[in-house]
Order: sequence, then structure tokens, then C-alpha cells
Amino acid sequence: MKLSPTGFKLIKSYEGLRLNSYLCPAGVWTIGYGHTVDVQPNTKIDEKQADALLKQDLVKFEKTVSESDIKSVSVDIRNTKNMIDKACETGVFQPNQSILCNWCGYKTICPVWVK
Repeated sequence: MKLSPTGFKLIKSYEGLRLNSYLCPAGVWTIGYGHTVDVQPNTKIDEKQADALLKQDLVKFEKTVSESDIKSVSVDIRNTKNMIDKACETGVFQPNQSILCNWCGYKTICPVWVK
């Protein structure tokens, strides 16, 4: 599935642009918008080259994502939103403890944690 220009801009905004190669937290040389293939220390590129590298990187992902993959995720997101809306409307919310609780700021008032 081909990425839209809007999707391309979104990825660029999330990744951020680095025109000089740098060692990422995982210890991998990176440049541009997260490009990691054959990157060497002290490499410099311009924004046009960074765009080209991102497009090159996206080709392999565009080949593996199908329309049905997108529809499946869309349905999951829609169902989750509907469940949240229903919980807000009815006041009935049954939280489940999970690993995500480690990042939540509501443990002090959450029924799972406050007994």
C-alpha cells in the first residue's frame, strides 16, 4: 500500500530531521529521518537527500502493509473508541491491571489499585 503525502509528512514530523549522522540510543549510526542503512560517523546530508532516504526506507514497508491490514487496525481503533464513549456515557468502567498501568498517572484513584 502506497503511503500518502500526508502520511509521509507525519512520519517526518515524528522522526525529526538530523542532517549529521549520530549514534542513536540503541548504538546505531543514524541520519535524516531515522535512516540506519550504511550510515557512517561524520556523514552530512541535506534535506533533499534525507527525503530520498526516507522514501527508500518506506518502500519495503509499503510492500508489506495491505489494505486489509489498515482496515483491521481501523476497526480496532473504532471499537476501542466506542467502548470508551460508552463507559463515559454510562459511568460503567471496568479497568484491568496491565503493564500500561506503570505509565498511568491515575493509580491513586483507580479501582484496580485502590482497594
